[in-house]
This record gives sequence, C-alpha cells and structure tokens, in this order.
Amino acid sequence: MRRKKKKRRTYKKVLFINYYTSYAKRKSCTYGGEEVVVIALVVVVVVVVAVAVVVVVVVVVVAVAVVVVLLLLLLLLVVVEVVEVVMIVAVIVVVVVVIVVVSDSLLFFCLTTESKDGSRLLSGYVFDAEP
Repeated sequence: MRRKKKKRRTYKKVLFINYYTSYAKRKSCTYGGEEVVVIALVVVVVVVVAVAVVVVVVVVVVAVAVVVVLLLLLLLLVVVEVVEVVMIVAVIVVVVVVIVVVSDSLLFFCLTTESKDGSRLLSGYVFDAEP
C-alpha cells in the first residue's frame, strides 16, 4: 500500500516571523485554527517595532550626548574668535547629521532584505495565505 505524499508548504519572504508562524501552524489544530497565526504575527510585528524604537531611541540619546559634549567644549572656548566659533558649530551640525543619517540607514538595512524586484522588505518568512 502506497503512502499519500504530504503536501509541502510554500514560504514567502515578507516578515521576521518564520519561527513563530511555523510554531503557530503546528499548534493551530488544537488552539482554534488561523487565529493563532494572526496572534503570532501581531506579537512578532510588535516585537520588531519595539526593537526598532529602542534602537532609534539609543541613537537619539547618543546624538544628544555628542551634541552636549561638543557644546560644553564650545563653552570652554568662548574666548576664541568668532570665525572659530562658527567653524566649531558647523562641525557639531555635520557630526549630528552624519550620526542620524548613518544610524537610520543601518537600522533600515538591518531590519530589511532585498526582494527580487529590488525593493526592500522586512526580513524573515511568513506563510502564504493559501494552505
């Protein structure tokens, strides 16, 4: 007697959710079907957003700390000429802009992956809607 071939699930790269959705799919027969998958997706999306927010907050705090230190240095150099003060302020502005731009690009690059058409999507896997 021949065994029936098991149907393979297909995966699509969309979200950072592979582990949670596969676990939810295995448990869905005992915990009420597709609702479990939706709950798992919501939990993982919330976790990813929370991590992104924490990274952004840390970057902002570091940028503010750098600005404060540079401003304190500026206060120490009050006696210098106006031209030097303008140059120091310009350096402070450039440093802050570079920190913000680099951190945002790194965050975007770390949380995303390139799709076939060249656009960037959040990293990971999610099940196709079709079984």
